[in-house]
Amino acid sequence: MTIPIMDNEHNRSEQATCSAMMVPLEPFVHQVGGHCSVLNFDEFTVCKPLVHRERHFYETQPDEMKEFTPEYRGVVEVAYREDEDGFISLVASPLKRNKAGEADKDFRTWPSNLRDRRRWRTSRVRRSGSLEIESPPDAVFKEVTDGQDDRRAAAQNPWSLRCHKEQLRKMRKNVTSNGMNTQKFILLENLTSQYRYPCILDLKMGTRQHGDDATAEKQQSQQEKCAATTSASLGVRVCGMQVHQKDSGQFICRNKYYGRSLTQEGFRKSLLQFLHDGESVRTDLIQPTIDRLQQLCALLSRQCTFRFYSSSLLIMYEGQEEEEEEGEERFASLLEELQASRRDSDKWEAEALQLRAQLQRTERRIRDAKTLKEVREIETTGAIVWESPR
Repeated sequence: MTIPIMDNEHNRSEQATCSAMMVPLEPFVHQVGGHCSVLNFDEFTVCKPLVHRERHFYETQPDEMKEFTPEYRGVVEVAYREDEDGFISLVASPLKRNKAGEADKDFRTWPSNLRDRRRWRTSRVRRSGSLEIESPPDAVFKEVTDGQDDRRAAAQNPWSLRCHKEQLRKMRKNVTSNGMNTQKFILLENLTSQYRYPCILDLKMGTRQHGDDATAEKQQSQQEKCAATTSASLGVRVCGMQVHQKDSGQFICRNKYYGRSLTQEGFRKSLLQFLHDGESVRTDLIQPTIDRLQQLCALLSRQCTFRFYSSSLLIMYEGQEEEEEEGEERFASLLEELQASRRDSDKWEAEALQLRAQLQRTERRIRDAKTLKEVREIETTGAIVWESPR
């Protein structure tokens, strides 16, 4: 009689553990292309619906290719949930135990600092498809279609929200009687986590977009699509893009339909737009990008393990130049120091008057100095820093 009780207690304990380890997911704001939704798991990891062929590639790819691909971080189970207020959410949890009672190997990759990761939730989606922002966005995105700006600025790339709504629609369609639906997702490295303002170009590579196992209908559809775009003439087409603009502080976004409409000349102009920050062209990025592409080309020409069809090439760079970013950090640091010093205004004013008097004394001594040696002696005891003429 004690065995069922122990089993029930074990099951309840396991359910409580799994519930505590659930991580709410939200749209990945920097998704510029693709047909399935990419979700934020945490600052450094994203997840997307599991495709077995894709998972096989990440698990078996040659080591030399890992330099050019996001790190594979395992598999999770994602559940569809809908609350009484009509808000829909997707929640990730570790994979269930197998028949032998052992946890899936990917269970060991599950994060430990879940408390911090739950703070990432900043938006919710209603059943109607509307998005509710719970905290101020870090960036503003505007989509450009046919040369016209979409005046409705968004808190994320519009393509990201479009894919997320479609993912929710598919999962809601297959909800069971208990109101649940689960699906496996793979975890991948978030390549944009190293950037503050990630500028991203998503390119669909190759003149052929279908695999060997594609149906006749799928092959015809892909062939027609290639023939009507730069995929046929150039072997590449734009599938998505976002570029940070220094003058407006916003991201300009383009989607795959824009890419399909481009001629060869239009494709060249889109590359120029990708490198234009709203004030000037980032010519400093051209040669490093070419060098990196040549490295990738040489690597692919040597390998004979995989054949790539309809593969995407992502090119990314930081939208804020290093000197500008350092300047902002210095300004913020100085401002913080100034605010801290002013908390005690009497002390601050007294120190300022004392420093001014000391500076005046030092300046008089320098004016009265006869030689450079005397100036340097004053420098070591005075309140200012002397820079020798160059």
